[in-house]
Amino acid sequence: MPDTEFELLVACCRAAFAQDGFNQNQAMPVNWDRFLRLARRHRVEGFAWQALGEADLQAPPQVVHALAEQASRIARQNLTAAVECRRLLDAFEQWGTPLLFVKGLTLGALAYRQPFLKMSCDIDGLVPPEAIEAAGKLLRGAGYRVHLPASGDLETWHRRHKESVWLHETSGQQIDLHTRLSDNPRLISELGVHSPQQVVQVAEGIRLPTLGIEELFAYLCVHGASSAW
Repeated sequence: MPDTEFELLVACCRAAFAQDGFNQNQAMPVNWDRFLRLARRHRVEGFAWQALGEADLQAPPQVVHALAEQASRIARQNLTAAVECRRLLDAFEQWGTPLLFVKGLTLGALAYRQPFLKMSCDIDGLVPPEAIEAAGKLLRGAGYRVHLPASGDLETWHRRHKESVWLHETSGQQIDLHTRLSDNPRLISELGVHSPQQVVQVAEGIRLPTLGIEELFAYLCVHGASSAW
């Protein structure tokens, strides 16, 4: 049996990439309450709101309102994160510590028509392994505290894990600070902050460095497989 609501949601997500937007012909009746629950479960309310606004589908006003509210919240969070990324990059550059952004806003700007509608819960930054203590000091100076590892022993932790988790004391913004891109040090070990890069404009006046196209693709393949995408 066709899953009308799920297929519609997939079409909405596909439209986030397509240059011609939403073009799904929807003849089957839609259970809009279930559609909304699915959008929330998969955290794609922003894309659902965007696609339905481009389509000739008469969703109930309460569903449109719920999607619009969440889309606005997602966009505000992304803009706040973009400003924070710029602040952190300035701090790291001032102290001569390399910092590269992976996934998140930079990937969104490369992939989506409206990248600020992609929900994200953290900022992923990559630094050289030998700079982990310096990076931790910079984050503490920027108002962050280490959440994982609880012991705060960064060097020991990063020998066995690719990232530590940091939370801002007041805003709650989360940063996943990477010293490598895979927990298994033998996977994509040649990729790091000195790999080929590109600079991506994520918002007006905010440009952030990330991996080059081929390096980014390789990383996403490994990351997606390890995360069971």
